[in-house]
Amino acid sequence: MDKTVAKALRLIEALAQSPEARGISDLARDLELTKSNVHRLVETLRKLGYVNRGENGTYSLSLEIWRLGLQVMSRVDVRDVSLPYLEALTAETGETARLTVFVNDQGVCVQQVQSSNPVGVITRVGGTLLSYCSATGKALLAFQDDDVIDRIAARLENFTQYTVASPAALRDELELIRRNGFAINRGEWRENVRGVGAPVWNGDGKVIAAIGVSGPGSRLPIKKLKQLGVSVRDAGLRLSHELGYVGTPDR
Repeated sequence: MDKTVAKALRLIEALAQSPEARGISDLARDLELTKSNVHRLVETLRKLGYVNRGENGTYSLSLEIWRLGLQVMSRVDVRDVSLPYLEALTAETGETARLTVFVNDQGVCVQQVQSSNPVGVITRVGGTLLSYCSATGKALLAFQDDDVIDRIAARLENFTQYTVASPAALRDELELIRRNGFAINRGEWRENVRGVGAPVWNGDGKVIAAIGVSGPGSRLPIKKLKQLGVSVRDAGLRLSHELGYVGTPDR
C-alpha cells in the first residue's frame, strides 16, 4: 500500500468530517503526522483543486470532492428508485424513512424522507450510522462477509443498556436478522431512538442497501417495531425486485 496516498486520503477524510476549516498543527495531531508532512499533503491537494486555503492559514475541502461524489452517485440509481418506497413507508408509519448503504464498516444515509411529526429522528444525507447498533446498519451488516463481521465484532462499544454486549451476541442477532428478513433497533445507540431496517438486493443477488424507518421510542414500542418489520421487509423486497432481484431471499 502506498503510504503517501493513504496519508492523503486520511487527510481528506479528516477535513470532510470537520465542521470547520482546520490548521496544520491541528491536523498533524489528529493524524499523528509531522507538521511538515501535513503541509506538503495539503498544499499538493490545494494545487490539484481539492483543498481551499483560508486567509488565516486553515484548510477545507473544495467542491471538487462534492463534484466527484455526484458523478459516482449518478451511476447508482438506487437512490431515485427508492424514493417512492421511502415516501410510502413514511406515509404508512408516520416516521422518518431512509435508505442506507455500507461504506467503511458503517452505514451511510443516501436518501431520506422526513416524518411530518414535530418530534422525529433525522440523519442527514451523507451522515453515518454505526452498523451494529442501528436498524439499517444491522440489516446491512448481516449480509457482509465473515471477515467484516469479525472486524466489527472485535470493536464493539457500549452506548446504552440495549447495545449488543459481545461478539457472540452480535453474531446471534445477525443470524436472526437473516432468518426474519429485518432488523430492529431497540434503542441501542440512543435509548430514545428506535427503528426497523431491511436489506435491499440487486439483480446479482447482492445486498447493496438497507431501507428502514426510525422514530422516538415513545411512538415505537417493541411490539410495534415487530409489526413494522413486516412492512419494511416487504418494501425492501419490492424495491429489490425493481432493481432486478428475482426470487425470495433464503431465510
